[in-house]
Amino acid sequence: MLQCCKDREPGKSGFRSFFQFKNIAFFAIIICSIIWYSTNLVVAVFPENGKSPIVFTTEKGDQWNVYLTHSVEKTPWEEFFQVNGVNDMTLTSTKFESLGWGFPYGEYEGTLEHKNGRYLLKMNRPFTMVSIRVASQAMQKLVHGKDCYDLVPLYGTGTKVDIYVLYRYQYWLRRLKQL
Repeated sequence: MLQCCKDREPGKSGFRSFFQFKNIAFFAIIICSIIWYSTNLVVAVFPENGKSPIVFTTEKGDQWNVYLTHSVEKTPWEEFFQVNGVNDMTLTSTKFESLGWGFPYGEYEGTLEHKNGRYLLKMNRPFTMVSIRVASQAMQKLVHGKDCYDLVPLYGTGTKVDIYVLYRYQYWLRRLKQL
């Protein structure tokens, strides 16, 4: 038989797919990585004035806090929040120095302890989001681990900020709406 008319051997004949197993596995790993990354939890701080939000990665059980100066008593005040999931956080405790104007101290508020000159009010208050009105008198700071975000220079006095726990893709979608 002529060489030019010879049929191909069975191992070489038939359809040659672009998606061989190694390509399918590679694309599956890429897609799974994107899904995993986009469903990580983040704490996102959205200011009402349209400036860039603060965002940091978190996980269930993680804690962040707001540090401020009480506007009347002029003493430090800290509120600690625990991340439970999307739109789910708990105010677990508040630390302050005196039982002054507007400070909680009733039994219905939680368990109050006094040590080292400070009060610690342990509680269990659920929040879906936290709103703060930034003020130069209060000098609010958002603290997460070793990171500290000073809200007054970032957003200015009088700006309302909303703090959420979201999936990263939800944060991306909110950012797209702002643009």
